[in-house]
Amino acid sequence: MHKYMLFTFYSFDMPKVNIVFNVFMRLMKQHIPKLHTAFQSLGLQCSVFLFEWVVAIYSNILPLNFSARLWDSWLFYGEVYFIRICLAICLCLWD
Repeated sequence: MHKYMLFTFYSFDMPKVNIVFNVFMRLMKQHIPKLHTAFQSLGLQCSVFLFEWVVAIYSNILPLNFSARLWDSWLFYGEVYFIRICLAICLCLWD
């Protein structure tokens, strides 16, 4: 829990959380431009889902055995892996 991103989300430090949201939206624009365009045209923000996904460490949307595998990867690769997971989930849902 003392990892930077998790602590930021758990402490509700919204200026820092918004930085994570902005980074995610930039990465979405770079890697999934059609989805980013859809978000923009509908006026959606990633805060609708990203906050809940990160705080629950994806356990609320994925089966436990899959979540545990993601947790292992997160501990090995670091916090940036959270964003990569979210981008991958969005890509799967978009296609």
